[in-house]
Amino acid sequence: REEKEILVEPGTRILEAERKAKLVPDAPCGGRGKCGKCRVKIEDHMVLACQTEIHSDLEVDTLSGCQEEEILTEGMQRPVAFRPDLKQKKVILKKPETGDNRSEWERLTEQLDVEKPVLPDTEIASKLYGCRKEAEEWYVICAGNEILDISREEKKICFAAFDIGTTTVVGYLMDALTGKQLALKSRMNPQTQYGADVIMRANYALEHGTDVLSQCIREAVNEMLGVLAGAAGISRDDIFQVCIVGNTCMHHLFLGISPASLVHAPYTPAVSERLVLNAGDYGLDVQ
Repeated sequence: REEKEILVEPGTRILEAERKAKLVPDAPCGGRGKCGKCRVKIEDHMVLACQTEIHSDLEVDTLSGCQEEEILTEGMQRPVAFRPDLKQKKVILKKPETGDNRSEWERLTEQLDVEKPVLPDTEIASKLYGCRKEAEEWYVICAGNEILDISREEKKICFAAFDIGTTTVVGYLMDALTGKQLALKSRMNPQTQYGADVIMRANYALEHGTDVLSQCIREAVNEMLGVLAGAAGISRDDIFQVCIVGNTCMHHLFLGISPASLVHAPYTPAVSERLVLNAGDYGLDVQ
C-alpha cells in the first residue's frame, strides 16, 4: 500500500493524480484508454485511471502489488583498452620568480598532460593564489582539457555510466583510476507511464511538450546516482563524470529536445553529435 494523499483540482483524472503523487502507473498506451492496464479499484468498482475524473474525495486502490520485473544487467563482454577521459594529476604551485609574468592559471595548466589548451575556469583560478600560499603540492582532477577540481589530498574519483532503454535503465559506477566496477543499479524506465514504446512517447511529447518526460527520467537517473554512491560507500562529490547513452528518442527526451523530426519523414534526429554538458543543468547532483 502506498498510503499517499494528494490534493488535485476537480476534473483531474486518476492517472494524472497518480503521476503527481510520484507513483509510476502502468499505462503503456500513454493514457489513451486503449490498453486497459491502468485499472484501479474504487470501492468495489474497477475503472480505468486514465478515463476517470476526480470530483470528490476518493480512496483509490492502485492494485500495484505486482511482482518485480527482471532486468538484464549482464551479457556478452569483450576486452577494451581503459583510457579514461577523467584523470587526476599532482601539480606543484610555487611562487613565481621575478620576471615570470605567466598567470597563476598558465603555470598550473602547463603541468597537465593535455593535448588542447585548458579551458579557463574563473572559480578555480581565483583559488590558486591562496592554494600556493597554503602548500606547494596539490591534486588537479581534469576531464579532457577542462579542470573540474583542485584538492589538497589525492581523491577517489569515479564516473557513472547509464544505458537508458525504452523499458529499463541500468547504471554502473566505475573507479576512474582502475576501471573497476564499484556498483550496479537497474530499474524500470518511469517514462513507460506515458507510453510503452518510443512512438507513443514521441507523440505524447509533441502533444504535451517534453518537460514531463524529461523530468521523470532525469529524476530517475539522479536517484540511481545516490543509490550507486551509497552502495559503493562514496559521496556523490566523488562522481566527476556521468555518461548517458540510449536510442535516439531516449536521447532526445532526456535532453528535452523535441522528437518532432523523428516521427516525420525522413525521420532524422535533431542532433546526433556527442555532447559534453553540465550535469547540474540536467538535474544530476554530482561534483
